Order: sequence, then C-alpha cells, then structure tokens
Amino acid sequence: MDLLNRLLQPGKSILLKYTGTGVKGSVHTYIIRSANEEQLALLVKESNSLISYLHPGTKVKLIGRDEDEGHEYRLLSELIEIKQGELPLVIVKRPREVDHSTRRSSLRLDVSLPFSYYDDLKEKMGEIRNLSINGLLALVKLSPSLKLNNTLTGKITLPTVKKPLLIIGKITRVQKEDENHAWVALDFQTASEDVKNKISFYLVQRQRHLINMRRKNTSSINQIAEN
Repeated sequence: MDLLNRLLQPGKSILLKYTGTGVKGSVHTYIIRSANEEQLALLVKESNSLISYLHPGTKVKLIGRDEDEGHEYRLLSELIEIKQGELPLVIVKRPREVDHSTRRSSLRLDVSLPFSYYDDLKEKMGEIRNLSINGLLALVKLSPSLKLNNTLTGKITLPTVKKPLLIIGKITRVQKEDENHAWVALDFQTASEDVKNKISFYLVQRQRHLINMRRKNTSSINQIAEN
C-alpha cells in the first residue's frame, strides 16, 4: 500500500486545519469514515461548531501520520460540504499527492513522569517512561480491563505545565512486566493541538537539557584525559 493510501485509510485519525472568513484558524481531530477516488468523509471526533461556518470551496490542510514510518505529512484539500446530523460528517476532496517537504518526525524521548489513568471508574497511578506528541509508554498496574484496542483516559503531569493534561488514547500494546505491573502503549485518540503543543514544548526543553548534559560530561572527560 502506497503512502497516500496509508494516510487516508478509513478508521484512521487525521487533523484538519482551516482558516475561514471571520473564523479564527483552528485545528481539530477527525476520523476518516470513508474514502473513495474523489472525496473523504470525516467524522467529527471532538466538539467543534466553527467548521459549520465555512463555505464549500474553503481550502483546508489535512495532517496525517504514517504509523509505519512514524512521520506526519501535510495534504492539501478543499471543503465540499458538511452533512449535519447527530454525528456531523465533513466531506472534503481527496488529496492527490503528499507534500513530502512537510514531513515531521515525532520527537520521542525516554522520561519519568507521573501518569494517572481511569480503570474501573477509579483513578490509578502509573509512570510514563516514553513520550511523544502522538502517544506514550507507561508502566501501570496489571488489570484485566487493559486490553489491546481498548480506550484509556489519563492525565499527564509535566514540569512545564501547572495543570495535568487530559488525554484519551487507544491501547496499542500491553506487555506484562511482573505479577503486578504491565507496560501499556497508548496512541492518542483525543489530544487537542494545545495539549500537543505543551507536550512538544516539554520534549524540546528536555532534549536541550540532555544535549547540554552530554556536552558537559564530554568536556569533563576530555579535561581529565588531558590532565
């Protein structure tokens, strides 16, 4: 399967970015409900009434993530119509090509951060060991409800943000660590652009800190060697 078809597979989450007349630019998450050679039907995934003010023909940008490569790509499209209903559908033109110049690798770092999550209507504590703007790997308490493809709601506590960040993710991996704990990998299904920006800011700051620490250690080693 080629890259464009992988990005536009029904069932995948995709970001839609737009700027309309009198409407502040906004980014929201959708699910690709169906796709054919001419158009995509996107199911609204989070509360968003602003797009209903846009007119057919409005240029929009789609941002899709290729799980095989771990990269994000931008695709240019155009609004066709909005089908109102209990779950509104946004119909856009099917992009014809991938803008490879916009490829973004998701910065992923090893961390040690508090992670609270809801299991059997109870808030439990775990620890995030690996984090990116698209997902995380956490060590949590072993539970029968933690199954592949189940949805898990949690809160990420970052040292750069005052309040915990709420995320909802799909469990993509469960691996038993011992009799009481398991590793759980989450692919974020609902994480606003604001939440992703805050995670990205933290990761960039941490990466800079790690780089500076490595430089200092290298400098110290060189000084010892010279003496």
